Amino acid sequence: KMTNRNAVDDIWDFFQWKNPLITGVVFGAIQMFFWCMIFDDYSFFALVALGGIFFLFTSMLIAHGSIVLYGYDSGEPNENEDYEFISREAFEDTLSYLYEVSNNFAVLLNDIIQLKDFTGLIALGTLFIGLSILGELFSDLILCWVITSILFLVPLFLSRNKELVSHSMEIGTVKFKENFSKIQAMIPKHTDSAKKRAKTE
Repeated sequence: KMTNRNAVDDIWDFFQWKNPLITGVVFGAIQMFFWCMIFDDYSFFALVALGGIFFLFTSMLIAHGSIVLYGYDSGEPNENEDYEFISREAFEDTLSYLYEVSNNFAVLLNDIIQLKDFTGLIALGTLFIGLSILGELFSDLILCWVITSILFLVPLFLSRNKELVSHSMEIGTVKFKENFSKIQAMIPKHTDSAKKRAKTE
């Protein structure tokens, strides 16, 4: 059956640990990668090269070993058929999704610059300030390691504790909106300053 899934859906399922074996192996490999760079002083390019060699060797071993041991052959693409290792439709859907995300981000950024979205302005400012503080306290390598680990561990925690997280999010959202509305009311709006100028004129 044909589905409307694209590469973005597969990536989302990957971080949701829908296939624990694949996600766990990749997560473990990434942890080893960072640990070797942080604690064993391996260089980035040396680890990438060693990983590439290991990947090629393992792929050839699986491909040819399966034929020798079990007689399994995945077969070769037929020259008379248009064989696609990467689906063109899935690739186009992914590009379309990235285009929509980029365009929405550009609209949001424009609203922030035009002072139309104070929520986005405060969130973006807080993000930049937080990153500047973390950049002074920790090295870039450790920050990349922490962020990568969060990408894998947070979705797993959320899926295992849905009820607790949803209840805590509801309480936190209500309190955040109350406090944020108070702060937002204290900030002078662009329309208010325009009205004052019109009155003085």
